[in-house]
Parts: sequence; C-alpha cells; structure tokens
Amino acid sequence: MRRLVLASLFAFLPWASAQAYDGFPAQLTEADRARLDRFDAVRAEAIRDAERGAAADRAVLAKVLEGDAGPIGIETLPGRWRCRTAKIGAQGDLLPLVVYPDFECRITALPGGGLKFEKITGSQRTSGMLYPYDRDRLGYAGASWYGYEKGPKPYGTDPDRDEVGVLVRVSSTRLRLELPSPKYESMFDIIELRRR
Repeated sequence: MRRLVLASLFAFLPWASAQAYDGFPAQLTEADRARLDRFDAVRAEAIRDAERGAAADRAVLAKVLEGDAGPIGIETLPGRWRCRTAKIGAQGDLLPLVVYPDFECRITALPGGGLKFEKITGSQRTSGMLYPYDRDRLGYAGASWYGYEKGPKPYGTDPDRDEVGVLVRVSSTRLRLELPSPKYESMFDIIELRRR
C-alpha cells in the first residue's frame, strides 16, 4: 500500500515539458519564474566565481557537483538525509564560496499526496513542497527561516523568504537541491543530501 501511495504522489499533476515551471503551483511569483528562467546562466556564473574560494572548499564543491541528474525515483525520496549547503558566488564583498558542515534534512510523503522538503537543523533553514519539473527533476517552492523562529511560513507569505529551485537525484544515496539567485549572501545555493 505504501509503495502504491508513493508511486502515485504526482499522478494528478502534469509533467512539465517546455517551461520549467509548468508543474509549479499557480501562485509561483513572476520574480521566481524569472529566477528559474535564469537558472543555468546564474549557476554557471556562480561556479566560475567560486574558483576564487579557498582550496578546501573548492575540493568539496567539486564532489558536490559530481554526477548528472538521473531518474528521480519519487518513491525512494522520503526519509531523513544528511545535508550540507554550499553557497556559491558572492553577492557584494562576501566570500565567493562557503561550504557548511552537515545538518539534518527530511523529505516527507504527505497523506493527501505530494512531497515536502525540510532542512530541520542549523541556523538557516528552509521548508517547502516539491513539484513536477521534468522527467529527471523535481521543482521546489519553499521559504527560508531561522532556527530561533517558531517555524517556517508558507511559500508566498514573504517575498524576501521565498525560495525556488530544482531537486536532482545523482545516485541512490545522493540528491542535490539547487537554488538559483538567493535573496542574500550568494548567487546560487546547493544543498547536497546524502542518505544516513
């Protein structure tokens, strides 16, 4: 029964084909549609800028970036994951590359259908929903929040907290949540998830 529920999590939603955000909810803002439209260009620019970072962080980033997107395998995603964030490319005078240590993330299959992603430890957190993007990726629409706050607000509540991106599966034990054009600090964020 559990496998049947997980396998049909997105059966009621159309798979995107042309535009990256076709599977996202209708309330996806124009600003966030623009962030997704610029995804590839911003990612490439941020990775180039990260070359100015410390050698140790560059070595970690190289490992984070290893692997191409494969079939997403929705039924394999729920559970707890170790996750670390790489902030790539500098906004202003900040460091061009910062890699944080491991924290805790979780993907939950919701009773009514759909998947929820949460970074649940650390000072900077995020929480939101995963949506169809294309055959090998899921889209993410969520909101950032801080560990000292009571909890996250839903996507669309505060434009300064809204986040969008894509989730890719690079192996049976590793995922990447890639977030273009964060509001603060970096040009591009990657949360690498590894099975515990």
